[in-house]
Parts: sequence; C-alpha cells; structure tokens
Amino acid sequence: MTVGDPRGIGPEIVIKALADPRISERCDVVVVGPEGCGVPVAESIGKWTNGGGAAQAGELSGLAIECAVKLAIEGDVQGIVTGPIDKAALLEGGFDFPGHTEMLAKLTGSSVAMMLASDKLRVVL
Repeated sequence: MTVGDPRGIGPEIVIKALADPRISERCDVVVVGPEGCGVPVAESIGKWTNGGGAAQAGELSGLAIECAVKLAIEGDVQGIVTGPIDKAALLEGGFDFPGHTEMLAKLTGSSVAMMLASDKLRVVL
C-alpha cells in the first residue's frame, strides 16, 4: 500500500487501514512511502520534509508507486493499493504521467481499462 501524497489524506487512510481488523486478518500490509509522514513504512523511498512542496510530494508519490510495482513484479507482494496522489504534483516531481493508471501501465508493460462497478451496473472503458 503506497502512502500517496504525504500532504494529503493518504497517510490518514493508511493509518486507518492498518488499524482495521478486517484488513489485518486477511493480509499483511506492506506500507511503501517516505519516512517522516506519520506512517510506519516497511519500504522507505526517501524522507518527507514537513511543509515540503508539490515537487517533493510528487517525487515521493511516484517513487512509492515504482517501488510497489517492483515488489509486485518480483513476487514480494501479491497486490498493490495506491494512496491518493496529486496528479499535478506527480508531474512537478519529474514523472511524465497524467496519473496512476498510465504510470502503472508503463511500469508493467500492460494495457489498461478503467472500470466502474456497482450492484446494478458494470462499465469498462
């Protein structure tokens, strides 16, 4: 699970997920992100400077996604959950992707589809 943008709600989401027994009973969560953002990380991708700007947040968000993909490809984790990122900050941080989806596609060499699912409707784009 990546922390996402350390300036946003991502760290709070990770902390709540780690405390939720419905999650901890089903899997071992490996948190990927920067040190210094208030979340215990298993895979550190750098250090967050409190009050850091968009470029630093975007760089750390992108590095966390890269690290999580590497862990999955190498078989160290079975899946990836990405925390919310600021897409403009991702670009400012040096990653030339409009968002998670395109970045994951490039890193895995995969084509992508977007899916919206509900009880009555499933749409794949």
